[in-house]
Amino acid sequence: MKKLFFLLIAIVACWNVYATDVSGQITTSTTWTTANSPYVVTATVTVNPGVTLTIQSGVEVRFANGTSLYVRGTLNASGVTFTSNTGTTAGLWNKIELAGEAQLTSRI
Repeated sequence: MKKLFFLLIAIVACWNVYATDVSGQITTSTTWTTANSPYVVTATVTVNPGVTLTIQSGVEVRFANGTSLYVRGTLNASGVTFTSNTGTTAGLWNKIELAGEAQLTSRI
């Protein structure tokens, strides 16, 4: 029984070890890859004007409570899952917003 308990503790402790935390401004063109997925938005992310954020197909982007993705440049994404990092209740994370001269491109 003790071994099972410690195994469960180890699994829970390592649950989010392989996640890539992201936050703040993206100032140079960037690619979020499947190898580094899931990406956890720990504070709002802004893609600056003239900058492209490419998110590879199969990537999972998890948002912490109250966070958003603001695109002022270009978002290039297809086959991406956007979800909450803390649960399935609607409204836990804010939004993905394209504003100004933002562009959304998608590969099919």
